[in-house]
Amino acid sequence: MHQKNEQIKGVFAMSGLTRVIVRIVSFAVYVFFSCNAYAEYEAANNTNFVSRFVVEDAELQHTNCSTSVLRESVSEEDRANEYDIAHSGKPYDPVEKLNRIMFGMHKGIEHIILKPSAKVYTAVFPKFLRNMIHSGINNMLEPINIFNAALQGHSEQFASSLGRFIINSSIGVAGLFDVASEAGIERGNQSFARTLHHYKVPVGPYLFFPIIGPTSARNIIGYAVDYASVPTTYMTSSTSEAFTTLYTIDYYAQNEDVINDVHSISLDEYITIRSIFYQAQASYK
Repeated sequence: MHQKNEQIKGVFAMSGLTRVIVRIVSFAVYVFFSCNAYAEYEAANNTNFVSRFVVEDAELQHTNCSTSVLRESVSEEDRANEYDIAHSGKPYDPVEKLNRIMFGMHKGIEHIILKPSAKVYTAVFPKFLRNMIHSGINNMLEPINIFNAALQGHSEQFASSLGRFIINSSIGVAGLFDVASEAGIERGNQSFARTLHHYKVPVGPYLFFPIIGPTSARNIIGYAVDYASVPTTYMTSSTSEAFTTLYTIDYYAQNEDVINDVHSISLDEYITIRSIFYQAQASYK
């Protein structure tokens, strides 16, 4: 995640625009060579990567999702209304081949960096301290709930989220202690993607990005706006990136059992994760 010594200082010294350009170019180069390598592999083996992974419906056990892995094709009529696709649970994955390449890259990063980092984090920090860090992260993300509850006109949720942020930021020592939850003020689960859904913006095609994971055209826009709602965005680059890194490690540490269950029960993990994503979209209220 972090480079050492002068390298990391150089990265942090770059302007935001320069860093974005470097990352886009690096990503484009990776995709170019990955696609060429994939094409050569497919030609050499005279087979289609996607067709080898089309499997029968399988049950999702030990997760909080519904039980079927949805893999039926999407009709042309369905594609005319992507908003309905999100609620039917049918995947709209027109760039599946590229998504699978990105998924493979994500699996490598997960195996080499994310999971080991989460294991070290869990081993080094005792549970009470991890809980404090998790609470602090959630408090830093609370403005997302406040902002989107307001945009959707949910006055009660707006008031409770604002109250949580004020209470936990002050009495809870910058959110390290979740005093608001102990007082019975429940945390919301809002995002700008949910706001777009509220105003019936279509979900768009399914996408998969390394580290980010499963998403869609609509959700990518949502991530950008949510990112702008987090206070660390306006701090120094090192602080912002440190928060993002800690958030990612905390996420893997908190959800290790669920992630491992998905890995172990899936005949085709790509389809399973895609199904979970669409079921989550269908649950938006």
